[in-house]
Amino acid sequence: MMFKYLLVLRHGQPADPAVFVTAMPTWSVSQVFMVGGGKQFRIVAKSHDVDELEQLYERGINGLWVVEPV
Repeated sequence: MMFKYLLVLRHGQPADPAVFVTAMPTWSVSQVFMVGGGKQFRIVAKSHDVDELEQLYERGINGLWVVEPV
């Protein structure tokens, strides 16, 4: 099973890439992950807004992460 997370930067703009796809469902704040081209991001926050998350789930997105480049 694959999990998709929407990525936004601290100031609210989409990260590049805007979606991270992984087979691992459990990620924590402060963890670093790598995307294409060797680019790395750190998770600085995860959304806990139930209404926002419900809308994302309906679109096939498993969560929203606020990230910063490493």
